[in-house]
Amino acid sequence: MSERNKVVHRGSCGVLLTVVALLLAGCPTKTDPILSLDNDLVKQAAHPACGDASIQALTAGQNIDAGSVQISNSADYLYVMYTTTGGWVLTGAHVHVGFADTDYPGYGSGNGAPVPGQFAWKTDDDPGFSGGVTEYTFLIPLADLGLTEQGCAVPLSVFAHADVSLLDENGNEIQHETAWGGDTPGQYSKRWYLMASYALQCCAGEGEGEGEGEGEGEG
Repeated sequence: MSERNKVVHRGSCGVLLTVVALLLAGCPTKTDPILSLDNDLVKQAAHPACGDASIQALTAGQNIDAGSVQISNSADYLYVMYTTTGGWVLTGAHVHVGFADTDYPGYGSGNGAPVPGQFAWKTDDDPGFSGGVTEYTFLIPLADLGLTEQGCAVPLSVFAHADVSLLDENGNEIQHETAWGGDTPGQYSKRWYLMASYALQCCAGEGEGEGEGEGEGEG
């Protein structure tokens, strides 16, 4: 699996490094059997997000609150974390990251709506994803976005699409909807979609500034 499609996913009661122990103890919500592809859980823990995360609504069927999408970044990765609530579970997800509200597959062609199947990051490329989870995080290398030298406050337009299902108390699907993460309504199609605006947070690179800070205090 290429670097650009690496993902990590968790259930609602999972926490990064304790999730396996929690699963062994039992969790009421279904969680995928593969919790880490190429040690992505460890990678995310080793590259903690900096600055302020942006938490925006995950809206299903145009007006149903199905959870949230949290966007954050470290010095090397952009994190897009889906969290479903209220009995909704994630059955699929697709993410595209652009640099403008028109920077997405589908703009200017056909009906002008985003085409999730053409998004670069998707659960379809994750062999460990079987659906029915309440939390899922994409790890997107900033280098894949052309941000090899990270700058502060670089504006990003995140298109976070999802397929979600509402389950009854017995775990049976009673409703299925398309969902989008974001607080900004799409403007370039008669079909509904949402976009999440995010300003890249400023992070010090690993090890940067440590030696300089120690040296400046001496003398």
